[in-house]
Parts: sequence; structure tokens; C-alpha cells
Amino acid sequence: MESILINPQTKSQSNVLTALLREMKIPFTAYPNDIEIEVSEAEMQAIDEGLEDLRTGNVTPNNEAQKIFYDAIYNVE
Repeated sequence: MESILINPQTKSQSNVLTALLREMKIPFTAYPNDIEIEVSEAEMQAIDEGLEDLRTGNVTPNNEAQKIFYDAIYNVE
């Protein structure tokens, strides 16, 4: 089944949607808009290195990466 991301613009909209989902017995998770994601220094460094790889063209196209992956899995003996 698919997931649907809904972003109500007002508290009233949020209340109506929440009530509707509960009434329809549709499971949902509500997150506040002010969530802060903590990223460690090592994670930031890895992100920066990945972005630099993109800037310099040091990347493998998805179709080539998939072929390498499948070849590695199916050629294991």
C-alpha cells in the first residue's frame, strides 16, 4: 500500500484530518513541524564527501551500480 504525506496549513485543518483518519480507523503518525534531526560530525563529513563526489563527477550511474550489485550476488560460489 502507498503512504500519503499531508501537510495541513492550519491547526483547524490538522484537527479535521486527524478526526477523519481516526473515524476511518486509518493508522497515521503525526510529527510536529519543528523536529530537529541531529547529525554527527562523521555523518556530516560523509555527506560532504558524497556531495563533493557529485560535484566532481566521481559517481557510478544507477544502472551500472545495479549490474555490479547483481553480478556480485549471483556470481558468488
